[in-house]
Formats: sequence, structure tokens, C-alpha cells
Amino acid sequence: MSKILDFKLHSFKEQLNESLSDAKKAQLMTDLKLYCDELGVSYNDVCKTLKVGTGGLEKLDGETILWLDRNIGLGKWLLNPTTNKIDIHKGGGFSVGWNDRREITELPADVSFGTVDGNFNVEDCPKMKSFRGFPSKITGKLNIKGCAYESLEHCPTDVGSIDFSFNRIKKIDGGPQDEVSYYNCSNNYITSLEGAPKKVLDGFNCSNNELETLEGGPKIVEGGSYYANFNSLDNLRGFPNKFSGNYIHVESNNLHSLQGINPMESKKSVYCKKNLLPEAVLKDTYSKAREFGSWPAGYLWLLTTTRFQRMSKLQRDPIREALSPENIKKHSIAFSKVWKTSLMDDPAVKRIMNKANLSAEYKEDATLGADMDDLGF
Repeated sequence: MSKILDFKLHSFKEQLNESLSDAKKAQLMTDLKLYCDELGVSYNDVCKTLKVGTGGLEKLDGETILWLDRNIGLGKWLLNPTTNKIDIHKGGGFSVGWNDRREITELPADVSFGTVDGNFNVEDCPKMKSFRGFPSKITGKLNIKGCAYESLEHCPTDVGSIDFSFNRIKKIDGGPQDEVSYYNCSNNYITSLEGAPKKVLDGFNCSNNELETLEGGPKIVEGGSYYANFNSLDNLRGFPNKFSGNYIHVESNNLHSLQGINPMESKKSVYCKKNLLPEAVLKDTYSKAREFGSWPAGYLWLLTTTRFQRMSKLQRDPIREALSPENIKKHSIAFSKVWKTSLMDDPAVKRIMNKANLSAEYKEDATLGADMDDLGF
């Protein structure tokens, strides 16, 4: 025990008795644990002599403590004696160091995190594919971008935001499903958005995947941008019911329509180059859908344009299918705002309507819808 006097035991005790922040006290205790290990002195006995709690540090070896200090910061973490997990204080955060990134496959065996009041960053670890020891709660961002994850099984779900882009993930069930600030699942092999959070506050990115539909994705995206570039989408069905952001990026898909965007919401800026239909046609049809209050009405307008007549059969067929007799009957009310316009006098529109052979009941419903629009309903 005499060896510990080199640590100036009484001075250390006085420091602990002063009004110190929790972070500073934590730093002093880890310093003491490391010093005891170095001298081969019992950390528990020293804490008894000083009449202070061990803080659970006796369960960690010196190498682990140094690893935590290096990746979190001195005095920014505590071992919670109740949960036996490592909590990170506000203003802290975890980030795997550059020296560890190339080889790390999982967290050290004796490290298990609890609550992290900050970000948890495991970015650019090309062999990292395990969630063992990850926190149960992260108030900031969980960043596992550029790793080797193939699944979100056991992924933390109580997170502020999440970025797991550039992995090998095919399904996203298992991740956060309620509400997050930002969600980035781009550059994976995802075939379905089932399991995505219901609500995203500030941006959603599912670009560079293998999606054929946006069904299963978030119902609400309150801000930021929506990215779905480089997929295999032919329309945008499944797009959020409520999107309060301004920018939608859906370039390099197979889009014949932007249907899925709510035509009754304020107009959005859409970037949609390199699709089945030219960007100008997609945007103009979207504008007409907004003007007439429905996508079927927007398709009727497109049918009358010279540009549509000059398109290839491959480009025209999806629009003609959308205006099949069955769909015309199913969505007769959707034509209410064009029912009494000159659009209905166009020969191409007349042929479509004649093929639908609408009964008097259908025509009455559509006319009633037009009359209600005239009255401001």
C-alpha cells in the first residue's frame, strides 16, 4: 500500500472532495484505476482507503480503459454500476479511431454500452458487422456507414438519426421504426422499405438500391430532401403521404409517372432525369395533376399532347394502361375538374371515354364532382 503514496493519495482525496464536474471526477477515477494496475495495487483497497466508490471500474482492465478514453475522450464516460454498461455523458460521443478502423470486426468483449448522449460513430470500418455491445439508446446519430453489415438484426432502435449507407444490407427490418431525425439507407442491396420508420423529421435517402416500389417507406417526412435515385421505380407509389420538404430526387429510375407525390400539397422541386419518360414530360404531368387535382386527370392531359404521340410504344403503354376502361370507371370522380373543360372535346380523350363506356351513374358522379368544385367544395 505504501507504493500508492507516489500517487499523492491525500491530494487525490482532496481533489475528489472539491466541487468537480461528473466528467472530471470520472477522469480522476480512471486515472487512479490505471495507476493501481500499473503498480499492482488493489484498486478496491485504495477506494476503501479513500472512502469513495469504485464506479465499477474494477471490472475493466487498463487496456479497455485506455481504449475507451481514446475513442470517447477522458472523463466523458462512466460504467453504470446498476446496469454494468458504459454510459457516455452529454457532450461526449463514441468514434472508432483511425488505427482501429481497418481491422475491427466488433467491439471489445468486455465493452457494452448503455446510453450514449451524443453520436455513436463506427464509420468506414470495412470488417465491422456485429452489433454486440452497441448502446440501447443514442440521442444523436448512429453512423455505421461503410461497414460490412448484412442485416439490421440487433441494431439499436432508440436513436436520434441513423446512417447505414454503403453496407451489404438487403432488408431494413430490425432498425428504428417509429421516428428519427434523419434516415440514410442508400448504397445497399435493399429490395423493400418495409421496416422503415413511420416518421422522419429531416431527410430520407434510399438511393442506389434495388427498389421497385416505395411502399413500406415512411408515411411522413417533415423536412429535408427525399432521395430515391438509381433504383428500379416505375412510379412513386408509397411516397410519403405528407412531405414538407422541398426537394425530391428520383433520377435514373424507370419512371413513367411521378404518381405518389400528393398533388394537393404545395409544389415540390423534382429532379427526375434519365427515366422512361423525359424529365420535362414527368414534370409537366405533375403540374397538370396539381392543376386538376388528381393524377388520372393529369394523364388525360398528357394523352392530348404532341410529345406523347411522338413517344415510343414502350413509353406510351404505361399511361394508356393507367387510362384503361377499368381505371377510368374506378377513378371517375378524379376527373371532376376536367369534366366540363375543353379537354373532354379532344378526340383522343373521347376515344378513351367511349372505350370506358361509362354508365349514367358514373357520369352523374363525375358531373356532381365537377359541380361541387364549381361551388368551392
